[in-house]
Amino acid sequence: MSYRRFEDTNGVEWEVYDIALRNNPRVVTRPRLPPRSDLLPPYKAWLAFESVVEKRRLQGIPEGWFDMSDEELRRFLARATPVIEDS
Repeated sequence: MSYRRFEDTNGVEWEVYDIALRNNPRVVTRPRLPPRSDLLPPYKAWLAFESVVEKRRLQGIPEGWFDMSDEELRRFLARATPVIEDS
């Protein structure tokens, strides 16, 4: 799993990391997957974005995301889906 931090345009700090699951949801691994957003079983993969105010997920792991600029990460953050957690 790769991990980075960056700030959005409002100065909120976000942590971003990649997640890849096999069919067994208890096994987390980072397989060598093609850079696609339409990954099919047995793998599911996404970028996870977390801040103190919310969490988001972007389906798929964009190739080279770890070396992208903060501005490019902000664009992915804008496309990511908010995670709704049960209270």
